[in-house]
Amino acid sequence: MKTKKQSRILFIALGLVIALPALSFGLSQLLPATTTREITIDAQPDQVWEVLSDLEPFPQ
Repeated sequence: MKTKKQSRILFIALGLVIALPALSFGLSQLLPATTTREITIDAQPDQVWEVLSDLEPFPQ
């Protein structure tokens, strides 16, 4: 009797060890985490583009 109970507990524990990481991986593929960031620049778009496209000062 004792060995059947131990076998059942071992089987359940092994199943959990396999199932939980698989479930975690599956959920991460279905629901990937995303992060977004937004800022507001108080300038006209052409002024912003002028600063962004001026590559000479970037190494500074």
